[in-house]
Formats: sequence, structure tokens, C-alpha cells
Amino acid sequence: MRRLVASKLRDTSGASIIIALVFFLICAIVGSVVVTAASVQAKAVVTHQELQQDEFTVSSAAQLVGSDLASARLSVSYEGNAATLTFAEGGQPFASEFWKEHGADILAMRNGTDASLTYSGLTISVNNTGSDGTYTFDDVHGSVTVDRDLNITVALTLSSDATTASSYDTTVLVQCIPTYNVQGKLTHFEYEQPVIKKTGAAA
Repeated sequence: MRRLVASKLRDTSGASIIIALVFFLICAIVGSVVVTAASVQAKAVVTHQELQQDEFTVSSAAQLVGSDLASARLSVSYEGNAATLTFAEGGQPFASEFWKEHGADILAMRNGTDASLTYSGLTISVNNTGSDGTYTFDDVHGSVTVDRDLNITVALTLSSDATTASSYDTTVLVQCIPTYNVQGKLTHFEYEQPVIKKTGAAA
């Protein structure tokens, strides 16, 4: 009887089941950690790609608008007190349309009391044509401000609400180079290369 009890107390035949359960638990924990890490990494990659795309979209729009406005070469002619604005040379599509639509008001502003004029509602669509087709990115919104010295400031954002800032807000400054006649009247003006500055949180 004593031998039987002692034999049962020393019996380890069930230990392999416990070890297997412990091993299974460890594997389950490790597997869960691996899956979670992979999920977090995948999410981080997607987020990074989206942020890169946003930055590319705004910077492309800034370069497009800046180079377009900087290409303008304009002349001013006078008939009495009336000034007429014409393109001397250059003038890409955006700059051409902008000056045709707002040129008269801008020249009038220089003779008035306003320090600048701001035109909001600017929307720019950026397309990227690759081997797989054409990809359209988010629209870029903005405003154009022209001061009395004809310097141009373009504020660009991904937010459709001009009062809401976005991470990649960008400002484009295009400095005017004016030419005056002996009477001190403006006769020609052109622009320097644009200066692009990020003003958003990601700057």
C-alpha cells in the first residue's frame, strides 16, 4: 500500500500535458504580439504614404502657381488717367487669366487707399500621370493677395475651409520688379522667381 501511494506521488505522466499547455500559451502570446505589431506597422505605412501624398500635392501646386505667376511680363499704357494692362511676353494660363480678370482692379487699388487686394476661392487640381494611368490628388485651395507694390502672396491649403489650417499649408511669395518712366509712372513690371515656404504644422 505504501509503495502504491509513493508511486502515485512520484508519477509524472501528466507533466507533458501541462508543459504543452504552457508552450501553447506562450506561442499564442507571441503570435498575438507579432500580429499586432504587423497591423500597427501596416497602418503606419499607409499613414506615411498619405502624408507624403498630401505634401507632394501642396508642393506641386505651389511650384505650379509660383512659376506661372513669375512668368508674367506686363506693360502699362495710359490714356489720360486710365491705365491699361497688357502682356508684354510670357504669361502662363493661370497668370494670364488672373491679370485679365483682376488687372484693372489691381491698378486702381494702387491709386486708392487700400494696401492690398485679396482674391479667395482659388482651387488647384494636381494630376500625376504614371505608367498605370492618371492619378488625381486632393484639390488644393487658396487665396491670392496683391499689395500696392504688386508683390503677390499665394496662401495654399488642403482644407476647403480657408479658416481651418492643415499640416501642409504653404505660402508662395512672388516679388515684383517694376519699371517707371521719367514722370514716375509705372510702365512695365515682371517678377522674380517664387519663394515657397511651408507654414503648416509639418513645416
